[in-house]
Amino acid sequence: TVHHEAKPLRIKAKESNPRSTDRITLQYCHLSRNGTHFEFPDKAVLDSARIVITTTAVARFFHDMKLPENYFSHILIDEASQMLECEALMALGLAGKHTRVVLAGDHMQIGPKLFSVKQDKCSEQTLLNRLFYYYQAENGDVAKQSRIIFNENYRSTKDIVDFVSTHFYVGKSDVIKARGYVPPHPHQHALQFHHVRGECCLDPTSMSWFNAEQILSVVDIVQGIMEEWPQEWGDKDPESVCVLSHVMTRAQSQIFVVGDAAALSCHQFGTCWRLWRSYIEDCIKKGSAHNFTLDSLKQDLLEISELCRSEAEENSDSESTTSEISDLEDPILQELLDESKDINVALTEEGLFPVFQHEQYISSVSNQIAEVDEEQLFTNSTTHKHCELVMDYFDRAYAKPLDEPSIRIEIKGRKNIGQAFPGDKVTVEILSEISNPPTGKVINILESADTVKEFVCTLERHDTQVMTPINKCISKIYTPFWKDKPNHIAVRNPKNLKIEKFIKINEERHRKYLFVVKVLKWRKFCHYPLGIAVGLFPEITSLDDGLNVLNIEFQLRRTLSSSVETQMQDFQSLNLFEDGRRRDFRMLPTFTIDPADSQDLDDAISVMDLGDCYEIGVHISDVASFLAKGSELDKYAKLLCTSFYPCGKEPIHMFPKELSANFFSLIPNHDRRAISLIIQVDTKTNCIKKRLVCKSVIHSKRKFSYDEAEDILENNRQHYDLLEMCLLKAWNFAEVHRKYRKQDDWCYKMPDEDVTLGRRRSHLMVEELMVMFNHTVAERLLSDETTRSLTPLRCQDGPKREKLIDLFDKNASLIPLSVHFSSRAPESVYVSHELNNQGLIHRTAMPNPQAEISDSETIPILKSVLRCLKTAAEQKNIYKIIDFISTDEIHPQLLPFATAFRRLCHKACILRSNSTHVSRTGHYDLDLDSYTWASSPVRRYIDVIVQRLLHSVIDKTNVRYTAHDIDLSCIEFSRKNDQQSAYERKANALHFALKLSTQSEKKVAYIVELNPSGTNFRLSFPLNRTSISENLDIMYRDLQLADQPQFDETNNCMILKWVRRIYSFSNPHILAEVKQQNPNSVMAYVSTKTWKCLAAALREENWDILFPLIEKLDVSSRVHARQFQERLRNHYAELSLRIKQGEAVEVQLGTTTARGLMTPAIQLFVVHPKFEICLEHVKDSIKCFSKYAFHSSRNTYNSYMDYQAIWKPLSEMESASNAVSENESIIIEDAVLKWKTSPQKTHEGFFLLPLDKKSQWSIECDLRNSFLCIRTKIHQSQSSPFLENSQCTALMDIPSITWMAHAIITEVEETDSKEPKILQIDFQINHMPMTNIPEAIFCERTRFTLELIPKLLPDVRKEDAINSLTKANKLVKYIAMGRKINSEGARFEIDGYLPSGFSHLNNSQCKAIREALTNPFTLIQGPPGEKYFLTFFGPRLL
Repeated sequence: TVHHEAKPLRIKAKESNPRSTDRITLQYCHLSRNGTHFEFPDKAVLDSARIVITTTAVARFFHDMKLPENYFSHILIDEASQMLECEALMALGLAGKHTRVVLAGDHMQIGPKLFSVKQDKCSEQTLLNRLFYYYQAENGDVAKQSRIIFNENYRSTKDIVDFVSTHFYVGKSDVIKARGYVPPHPHQHALQFHHVRGECCLDPTSMSWFNAEQILSVVDIVQGIMEEWPQEWGDKDPESVCVLSHVMTRAQSQIFVVGDAAALSCHQFGTCWRLWRSYIEDCIKKGSAHNFTLDSLKQDLLEISELCRSEAEENSDSESTTSEISDLEDPILQELLDESKDINVALTEEGLFPVFQHEQYISSVSNQIAEVDEEQLFTNSTTHKHCELVMDYFDRAYAKPLDEPSIRIEIKGRKNIGQAFPGDKVTVEILSEISNPPTGKVINILESADTVKEFVCTLERHDTQVMTPINKCISKIYTPFWKDKPNHIAVRNPKNLKIEKFIKINEERHRKYLFVVKVLKWRKFCHYPLGIAVGLFPEITSLDDGLNVLNIEFQLRRTLSSSVETQMQDFQSLNLFEDGRRRDFRMLPTFTIDPADSQDLDDAISVMDLGDCYEIGVHISDVASFLAKGSELDKYAKLLCTSFYPCGKEPIHMFPKELSANFFSLIPNHDRRAISLIIQVDTKTNCIKKRLVCKSVIHSKRKFSYDEAEDILENNRQHYDLLEMCLLKAWNFAEVHRKYRKQDDWCYKMPDEDVTLGRRRSHLMVEELMVMFNHTVAERLLSDETTRSLTPLRCQDGPKREKLIDLFDKNASLIPLSVHFSSRAPESVYVSHELNNQGLIHRTAMPNPQAEISDSETIPILKSVLRCLKTAAEQKNIYKIIDFISTDEIHPQLLPFATAFRRLCHKACILRSNSTHVSRTGHYDLDLDSYTWASSPVRRYIDVIVQRLLHSVIDKTNVRYTAHDIDLSCIEFSRKNDQQSAYERKANALHFALKLSTQSEKKVAYIVELNPSGTNFRLSFPLNRTSISENLDIMYRDLQLADQPQFDETNNCMILKWVRRIYSFSNPHILAEVKQQNPNSVMAYVSTKTWKCLAAALREENWDILFPLIEKLDVSSRVHARQFQERLRNHYAELSLRIKQGEAVEVQLGTTTARGLMTPAIQLFVVHPKFEICLEHVKDSIKCFSKYAFHSSRNTYNSYMDYQAIWKPLSEMESASNAVSENESIIIEDAVLKWKTSPQKTHEGFFLLPLDKKSQWSIECDLRNSFLCIRTKIHQSQSSPFLENSQCTALMDIPSITWMAHAIITEVEETDSKEPKILQIDFQINHMPMTNIPEAIFCERTRFTLELIPKLLPDVRKEDAINSLTKANKLVKYIAMGRKINSEGARFEIDGYLPSGFSHLNNSQCKAIREALTNPFTLIQGPPGEKYFLTFFGPRLL
């Protein structure tokens, strides 16, 4: 039966949104007629309902309806223990004499707290508690019946109820009964605790704190619950798993707590520590405590108690000391290293747990290796694989099975990586074979990659006893302080581990210092390994210092033993011809082509004209003929496996320099052993007639640099020098065979920062001849039975076809614009042939409607590229034209396509031939079915191995390698080769960053990633791939936008908006100029149809059509302006910029420090010629406008000067940060600056601001308390990207820079000049990003842009209060110093106290102040961190 009278009426506040209300609840609510909002019911509606549900706050409106007495028969208030008495009375006021009132609630839950009145004026009880105690005092039956306590719980399982009963209520486990018969977990305790420390981070958007590691742990737990759902719980229900911050009395079957066990159990942190300690101890007893033990918890608590000592301890911050060093070793270290004791070590908060002698432990890094026979490394099962570990990040890795290195097993999470380091040989347990790729975890370390583990580290931000390696693939390392010198790091001798000096940690050293840390141990149950500091870098300010850091990080330091030196001397007496087993090619016209400063010349070229045919010779230094396998020199070279080439410095050679740069090097005018490939070529057809690989002796006649070779090829005139004619012949041969090998893709090559775009023929020639040599050697070894399955091959599998088709479908309209992609398009991407209006047949891909570019549209192209194209067309320089058209990376719309395509391609790897299916796939990018590395034995160890195999084939001798040897060599070389690539990226980035620190550079950048829901967009610098190793991101929050970025789905772009006040001293129309649309200064827009025709003509090599098409490009090159809009609003200019993927923006590059090393960073973002965003001061306002404080705050101070010395820099830091964050800056253009000469050699100056301008511009901020970002453009015509001989990187360089400086206004005073009145504003430079100061800065004609950034008023007052402490009375000083206030110190004469600028107090004021001081007062406001700060309200503010 349906009881209509039982239908409740739900009354909600009018302000509530119906759309946020549950649809079931909504049908019982009283809505407006149109259903758009809630309405309060009238009497008729109220009469129609028997049950009314609402809040006590809304119930107050019933009083206005004049309801009759006893209108409500019952009034029930839930959660009455969490309600203020006045709030409850709003509903209870509706009760009549016959109304039954029920108050329900849990009096043990935290109740409300009233702060608006004094303590003695407010009640600490709720109405529920008051009535409960009232009835408790009564003895009548009515009182007993009115006080009802429920002691049965129907929600939770018994273990949860018992714990809650014991610790929250009556102290006994059997008082509250579990009556719900909720099924517990069949195998797990109901109370669980997971110890996860992690690091707390502040979300700047929501201003909430979060801990990423604890979040990941929660995710793992929830996934585990869902995967192991017991049958007793019924059907799997994800909604029954809740993640809450308070769950103790809400859980049904199980509670999982994730947190820091020590912090929760410590009495210094919070008032619930006893409860948490009881919970944690209960979990330990029941075996449900994870990642820690009871003893480890005790030791962590001991450590915390030591850290929280009284402030009377050492407060000085003196320089690092070397005196008073005990002869005894550090007691902490002794205990950690003494395995004969039961040790309990107080450790850091970062998560390191103690080590116990009775636990299984790892005695040292070198002994982490299990005893495993080498042959067993390849003994695998289906569930366990022996692998090499490759780290992507400290908590993310993949494993390469030793028997099939082409497979990847993903390992996610530090707990699955265990205690392994990059490159270790490990046993991996396969966790899931269903996923692609499969996932696993490390269960054993078989072989350590490096016996000595030393890493360059920075101090961890929140715990100075933990070091963070600059190598992101290495776990943090625990480095304990010296026991008797807290906050000191002991730097030890790396050999004997004796302490050499102590370093006192302060903020400056925290930010600048790098430490070399040697790992000693990594015991079981420890999150981090134990290490000691064995080296120190105070600050990296030079390339040498930075390279020293990298040399340690990549372990490039080696010692040349006497046996190696003896072996090198023996080489001098060897017979080069080996008793006639080598051919004599010394008379051939032979030359080398290498960089001008190169010393290790390992390849040479020769050309011999034979009439109807000619011979091309490719000669490679025969290193293997000198290097005996297993010799000391062989081991020396194998340590590095490759040479390392730091930019601008001497290479770190794989062999000793005397060999790499001399004896093994094919230097001119010296006889050298070689392995030669002789190719006989038909003169007319350029077809290869035969090939021969043999051992030889050669004699190079000349060393060409690449630039010299390029000049010879470019001149293309009659040459009378034999070697120059040979070079031209070699180029012709290489070009023909590159076209044969690459087919339609012959003209494409990725740009290289070190090679000039448009001047790459000499590089292409050498590259093609080396490819031919390596391919021929691979074929020769694969054709011989003895080496068919032993040859190290360079393999690259092609992209997965489905993903490739999907990518090309999405970018179908771009394919005709690219010669490269036209040749790489899969067959399934429909390609038709059509005849264009020039009569040229070309291919056109069927476009994707979402990415279609019609022929009537235009595409962007760099103006510098366009000018270079036109110049090349005038000079008829086909090869420059080819480079500028076919290099997709320099065209903004093609770069994202090229980037996505590159990501699809598999990484090339070194594998033993016929070992896996990948080893038989050939090389995708080179278009070869087999390829090896044999052309650089002076700088690559794998080439030496290939040479040894080739010797065996040529000499018909036994091969000295097994398949197992080759597999291990391939894996080891791959690891070292990856290290070499990483080293050169970091070294190049460091070199470029140091250059930028001297003078910044403006560049064009392309937007390659823009996510509609993202927080940033990503920029790429395609011609600086080695200097800027990674794409750089710009966060939207750093652009100081006026509104959240909005994504325009129609135009597929992001809209960025700014609101700025912009004025000018000399240009009254500045706002109108900002309003005008400005054409993009670096991009031209050319006809899409013309560019398609250009690409087609290039594919077909139709040069007659190509040149006229290039001239046509200029017709529409300036049609489009940037998508940029401005609108004026009084003093404010509203600017709006649309950005999208595949477009160009202008930025200026500066430097930043990442993990101790300088690296390039975006310094300025150009929105408009008159408006730039200084990202430098937005990201690091403290460095720009203040300085980092060295001391943290304390509870007590020795003197008020001590207080000022500590709090002044802290307040200045906060002022700078808040001022920039407020985003209320004023931009003043065309300012004239006058510079002063300072005796302190600081840069000071001033500018004049007429008072009428100040009034006209409504500059009302306090100029004395403001900052300045000073900018001016410096034109540098000599670096113009449009010069004929400009380098490839210069194509994207802007021929000007913006000089920047950040200043603090020091004085503002009115000058003595007559009308108009003028303010002189003095400033002092606080920070300059560039050490080089252009002369134009001091030129009188130079005009500057000033960005005026005012401090916030509360920050100004706070700084004034600290500065005024000198004049304050004794009471205030005592309060600041944290001293106890006695009667003597608390008294001062009010009548005699007269702050400057104020009149005398009258009698009533004095009386009021006396009364205020004699009565207790409440803390109101003060500097951050201070407990006492007195504030008077009324006529005096102190």
